Amino acid sequence: MVKEIAVDTIDLAGLKWSPDGLHLVAWDLAGNFSAVIVNVGGIVKRVYTEDTLGVKSCEWAPSGQLLALGGYDQKIRILNHLTWRPLSVLVHRQAIPEKADVFNEVEIRQESRSETRIRTRFDLAQSPAEIRVMHTVDVHRADPKMGVSILEFSADGEYLASVCEGMPNAVWIWKVDDMKLLFVAQTLRPIRACKWSPVEMILTFATGTPTVYMWKLGEGLTVNEFVSANVMVSGLAWNPNGDCLAVMTKGLFLVGYLKE
Repeated sequence: MVKEIAVDTIDLAGLKWSPDGLHLVAWDLAGNFSAVIVNVGGIVKRVYTEDTLGVKSCEWAPSGQLLALGGYDQKIRILNHLTWRPLSVLVHRQAIPEKADVFNEVEIRQESRSETRIRTRFDLAQSPAEIRVMHTVDVHRADPKMGVSILEFSADGEYLASVCEGMPNAVWIWKVDDMKLLFVAQTLRPIRACKWSPVEMILTFATGTPTVYMWKLGEGLTVNEFVSANVMVSGLAWNPNGDCLAVMTKGLFLVGYLKE
């Protein structure tokens, strides 16, 4: 053991290294919002606390200069690496600002002589748009189904994707330079996985169905369905080159390649 570091938490819930390996963040349990930032030498740089529910998710920007803390209160705090204080607080609201685009997944029935198939597409919602909210939450659970469950920075750190369990059918994309909401995709089922390409502005996400959704900057949304009905996508993983995507389902995984 090189060094032992005592952090000021009630019960340490999680740890995460910064991408540059210079800092480590530790956060407390669900009932206490506390994040401790420590440098590689073991010096505590800041203990960031708020009088609210705790940290549910945490993600570093690729540069290591921004730290996103997702809370059980549906808010994201973006901390900077100089003062470790919030540059901005991003809030998941049911009513979406008019400047942000909202696309809703809708079902389309396709009939032929031999069969009827149900496919989906995304339609632009009329403004002002609203996000569907899950009303039943068991707050007595150790990890209640509420708050920001997924945080993912894009490869260049310019965009941040999030999923909030209070509105589980929506993927939110925020523009980091002005800390504004850019886009929301609202699916028919809750989001199960969400991953950025490591080289391009492509976000993939899945809802436990045979479908992988893909959002590409400047091109919009596409719906990619696997033929096999046994595929229920629950996890996604890109290869380092960004030209291949592993799709995980129960008992197996599939590999897909991007076409030009």
